[in-house]
Amino acid sequence: LTQPYKIECHADFQIMHTDVQPEIPGFTVDKLNPADANPLFQAKVMLMASPDLEEIMKNVCVFGEDSYDQGESKTSLQKTLSFLTGSRDNELFPIGGSWSPSLDGLNPADDPNVLINTAIRSCLALTGID
Repeated sequence: LTQPYKIECHADFQIMHTDVQPEIPGFTVDKLNPADANPLFQAKVMLMASPDLEEIMKNVCVFGEDSYDQGESKTSLQKTLSFLTGSRDNELFPIGGSWSPSLDGLNPADDPNVLINTAIRSCLALTGID
């Protein structure tokens, strides 16, 4: 809350069909669910796609200096931003996974990089995005 997210440039991702398995060099399934996974610490990632700020303002806001045509419709901000989530049995969930001491690091309570490693590993395993 003290450091709000700033939209400075656009970001896109492409959704592939579920039958397409991305080729991820060096990845094996045991990296998604390692034997030493500990649910005591978990990392969840919100992947957001959006146009750049100028495009958002143009599509969402009506400015006083603009001539507003009643036939022209603006888009709500909710339809401008997209979030990539997981889905199972019609339930959405954030991308993420459990901490693994052998793959992510030893002390997530004291070292924030350990959970960053967990987020990177689980995001790569579930989406193919590094």
